[in-house]
Parts: sequence; C-alpha cells; structure tokens
Amino acid sequence: MNNWQDSVNEFIPVLVFIGMCDTLRRLLAPELEKKLGRKLADWEWQYYLHEGFRKAEVDLQQEKANRRSQRLADMEIIHDFVWNARCA
Repeated sequence: MNNWQDSVNEFIPVLVFIGMCDTLRRLLAPELEKKLGRKLADWEWQYYLHEGFRKAEVDLQQEKANRRSQRLADMEIIHDFVWNARCA
C-alpha cells in the first residue's frame, strides 16, 4: 500500500505541471498563433516552453551576477570606510 501511495505522490507534481502547461498554452497560443499567422504545432509549443525555461535560467543567472556585483561594491565601500576613516 505504501509503495502504491508513494508512486501516486511522486506522479502528482507531473500531473500538475502538465495541467499548468495546458492552461498556459490556452492562454498564450492565440497570441502566438496570431504572430505566426497559423495554428501552433505541438513541436513549436515544446520549443516555446524550452525557450521560456532557457530565458528564466539566464534571467536567474543575471540576477545572481547583479547581486554579487552589488555585494562587492558594498564591501568596497565598507573597506574604504574602515581603512580610510580618521580616528578621532
């Protein structure tokens, strides 16, 4: 019984993801089809999802780089304040 329940519990996120993709397709496909001038093929939708995931990954990496850069700038300000401050 536990093995069956574990299998179902592992499969639930997959079903949710599939449902989200279908809902997303219903929302976005008409606009994309309008730009293409024709009906969207399944492989094109898969490509759209792939590119969306790639863009999200690039955006995440860019945000990490921006945070790292900001952190270094903050550290430089603190360093300069400590080392260049005049003792009273």
